[in-house]
Amino acid sequence: MESMWYIKTGTMTNLSEQQWVDCDAGNYGCNGGWMNTAFNYARTNAIASETDYPYNARDNTCNAANVTGIVNTTGYVDVTRYNPAALEAAVRDVGPVTIAVEAGNSSFMYYNSGVISSGCGTRIDHAITLIGYGNDGTRQWWIAKNSWGTGWGESGYVRILKTTDASYGMCGILMYPSYATV
Repeated sequence: MESMWYIKTGTMTNLSEQQWVDCDAGNYGCNGGWMNTAFNYARTNAIASETDYPYNARDNTCNAANVTGIVNTTGYVDVTRYNPAALEAAVRDVGPVTIAVEAGNSSFMYYNSGVISSGCGTRIDHAITLIGYGNDGTRQWWIAKNSWGTGWGESGYVRILKTTDASYGMCGILMYPSYATV
């Protein structure tokens, strides 16, 4: 949502993850949830800035009534599942796409550089933001921003092997791609 808001307005705003954790009854707080459910919550509940509703890494009582929300979605678009060409087109033509991945494995959790090309499957447990794609001369990869801070991965980013077949994709990247509309 932050990226789509920036594309629309030219204003970069860090949004409150804690508001979703505390207030989005359609998801599971610190135990996770689904991107599209979060996008739907943001249709009727403007999301506050990170500064106004800071992250504290635990489930709390919803405090959204005491802060001013600044960004709503108008909805979301599901990118065709299991289709690397559709995902590439969405990233190229629309902008960042939210993807679900299996992050609870050592290949992803302890990633520090290079291209993840093995070691993760399709037991989806985390969402990241796909921002582009590229190659290193021998193989193609996707690049995504993770929410675990700049000390993880390549300054907060991960490169994942880009498959060209209609499959789940490395780490499940092709299973649930979508993006918010604002």
